Amino acid sequence: MSSSGVVGRVTTRGYYDRRTGGVLRARRYSVYPPNLLGMLAGSPEISIMVHGMRNDSAGAASKVSIASERLAYLGYVHPVIGFSYDSDVVGAHLRRGHVRALGVARAIAEKNGFHLAAFLEDFARSHGITIRLLGHSLGSEVIVSAVRHLRKGGHAPPIRSVHLFAASATRAEMASARHMLNEAVSDVIKNYYHEGDEELARGHDSGLNPYPAGLCGTGFDDEKFQNIPVAPENHRFASYAAVLESFP
Repeated sequence: MSSSGVVGRVTTRGYYDRRTGGVLRARRYSVYPPNLLGMLAGSPEISIMVHGMRNDSAGAASKVSIASERLAYLGYVHPVIGFSYDSDVVGAHLRRGHVRALGVARAIAEKNGFHLAAFLEDFARSHGITIRLLGHSLGSEVIVSAVRHLRKGGHAPPIRSVHLFAASATRAEMASARHMLNEAVSDVIKNYYHEGDEELARGHDSGLNPYPAGLCGTGFDDEKFQNIPVAPENHRFASYAAVLESFP
């Protein structure tokens, strides 16, 4: 496979209770279509888009389409797939229940790191394909959790790059993950941040999510980590994709 485009998704939809974060189904992951791994087997690399909070299955699919279209515009010719998880927690749109909903969403994102890591391990071991990860907002926390699980398991698949957009992961969390990210990622980790991101600013100002890397940067740069200031129209992934000038 040598042409770009959305070809499928890895999903854990229905695995977690969207009210409590409790486990509903104890499975590693599902793929769609069922022959997804075979479809990807001929490609030298793939990119995986991990969406943020408040996305149902259709919303998650739209984020992958946006990523695929933008990457193709920038000359990327490899497949783009999605990682779809239960981020559309109950009560997220209500001011009264927002604190509880955010806690549930972050717990589900943390747990989904296991599932993403399981797919990366299985896929890399079976096909030897390099992987690029893209995460928007809460998706950054899924990615950081996945890398943590990979390091615990002692098997780091060939992750070539990580691109984070409006990352909700905090500076402290990124600093804690810095060493393992550097070990797991062969090329580059790019953090696209916007000091005017209204959604992340609300979390920071309220103390619910202080110093998110997507608002304030990670606070460090090195040979692999790059903090890239951008000025998207708003917090939506489409706005961040619109200001992406190159990939990878």
